Amino acid sequence: MIHDQSVQPRIAVKRFGLLGRDMCGNMRGSHFSVILGNGELLGQGSRKMGKNEGISAMTDATKAHRFSILDDDPFAIDGLTRIINSSGAGSVLWTATAAQKALSLAMDTDHAPDMMLVDMALGPESRGLSGADVCYAIRRRTGKIRLLIVTSFPTQTYQREAISAGAQGIVGKSDWNVLRSAIVSVACGGTWGGGFETSSVAHLRVRKSVRTARRLLSIREQEALAFKSRGLTNKRISQSMGCKESTVNSLLARAKAKLHVRTAAEAVALWTGERS
Repeated sequence: MIHDQSVQPRIAVKRFGLLGRDMCGNMRGSHFSVILGNGELLGQGSRKMGKNEGISAMTDATKAHRFSILDDDPFAIDGLTRIINSSGAGSVLWTATAAQKALSLAMDTDHAPDMMLVDMALGPESRGLSGADVCYAIRRRTGKIRLLIVTSFPTQTYQREAISAGAQGIVGKSDWNVLRSAIVSVACGGTWGGGFETSSVAHLRVRKSVRTARRLLSIREQEALAFKSRGLTNKRISQSMGCKESTVNSLLARAKAKLHVRTAAEAVALWTGERS
């Protein structure tokens, strides 16, 4: 399912008692259906109109969302947090400046956000991982976390890579109003930008993707894994590659992080195709 630009769920209210619209543009009433702009039914719910004004069923379009932010710039994190707070879409659960920390938190059920804002170009603290690498690792594991890539560069530069990685959109950092619209759109179950898929559809595609480990790794990282697959020690690998042993350690560490595995043996298995 592909949506262009801001696709936000709309409400078809069966019984009224309206209290206005929520942050997703949905009409509040006693009974409602959440419908995407293309007519797809996302879910139904009801509002019990009693003294407690309780909600008996909630959809993603009407709840307060839990956000997380990955960006190597603390000032950017502060700005994105302000935008999220002003949008009324929810609150920030945690922030991170390094890819490895963000992946660890996102994969933890106690800290998993509903939506994650990911900077495309990350600093040295992320040990060679890009925002697309982070999105791909998350999307391979789950379709529950919605992903929006943010960038200071023209969005066309990374759009195809962002789609391939399973993100729900990509948006520039320069215009806060556009950023706010993109955040609300993706939080409400939509997408931002042409060619993007919803998180559940992207998860199914990425799981079945023929994208291989070789496409994730640099030439030098692949070279180190090739020697490792022959049973060589890191010291022997460094001699064969004409570099320091510490460089080999770094290459293998980056390869493991990109492939989201813990050991060099697992990285070799993925790289050689012995493990899917």
